[in-house]
Amino acid sequence: MKIIYCLAGFLFLCFCACDLVEKKDLDLITQDEQKIEAKVDSVELLDSVPHVKIGVQVWMSNNVNATSFTDSREIKKVKSIKEWVKYNDRKIPCCYFMKNNEVLYNGYVLLDSISVCPKGYRLPVADDYLMLAAYLGGREKFTEKVMTKLAKYDWSVEDWNEAEQSLYSRKVVSNNQSGFGANKGGYLFNGELVEGTCSFFWVNTPTDSTNTELKALYIGNCQSEMEQGIGNFALENGFSIRCIRK
Repeated sequence: MKIIYCLAGFLFLCFCACDLVEKKDLDLITQDEQKIEAKVDSVELLDSVPHVKIGVQVWMSNNVNATSFTDSREIKKVKSIKEWVKYNDRKIPCCYFMKNNEVLYNGYVLLDSISVCPKGYRLPVADDYLMLAAYLGGREKFTEKVMTKLAKYDWSVEDWNEAEQSLYSRKVVSNNQSGFGANKGGYLFNGELVEGTCSFFWVNTPTDSTNTELKALYIGNCQSEMEQGIGNFALENGFSIRCIRK
């Protein structure tokens, strides 16, 4: 009789053990499926953002046009230069929609702890742009040849004719060979709004420890006294934002 009870108990323990193993296996399978689904969702989300691969980098092929950070906090949308100045005086992140539907952001948007870039992307730093220039043949310099590979528009520059001792106008023809697609966006500089002439892109690299300036990339011929490439600009200016994949 004791043998029968022992046998029954043994069979019961085996049954329970099998049930636990099956449940554990099922949980692992479910977790794996969830991970796969999450990965697929993540890839689909990344691919839903218009982008272009340039060398080893993947860039958004459009400028950011968000009116909120990724945590859903609003970026103040201003309608006049007066409002722009007011928000800048209070160091509040804000944006301005131009007539061509391009959006300009002040530097305080970049200094915020939460990004304005889509999920899977981040704000570019100076080294990202220098790597881009190097890949396009500029050896980390934004030469005229590099600029023409980034832009979708032509512009004119003034060169010095040594023989005639005078300035002459020369047309720079772009080909957007890289697919980056910089267009004639515009900018807000020192309280002046200029639309549809050239491209300015914020670079998420402070110029010093005071957090009063950031670097920005300048393409085209907006201001004759400005040299194209990466320069230092006050946070109160308004430029476009382009994000790079993490």
